[in-house]
Amino acid sequence: LSDGRLSGLATVNRIKDVAPHDRTTTSVGQLARPIEEVATAAPGDRMADVLVQLQQGDDARLLVLEGVELVGIVSPRDVMRVIELGGLRQPP
Repeated sequence: LSDGRLSGLATVNRIKDVAPHDRTTTSVGQLARPIEEVATAAPGDRMADVLVQLQQGDDARLLVLEGVELVGIVSPRDVMRVIELGGLRQPP
């Protein structure tokens, strides 16, 4: 957060990219992908569109925003769980 606003996304993969000897001096803000470069969706967006964005993003995360407020995060694991439970079946 920067001034109370979401400013970026830091993932475990991005942390792994920091050399071990630099981890004690690297801030989360330094390694976070700027919010302008992070895949985002609104709560009402179609899941098919969300899936496309997840495939295109480098961080394998999609932030769900309502205006400027973060209301959720979608990961590939979340999508797989929904598929396993049958929640993405095509309607008859």
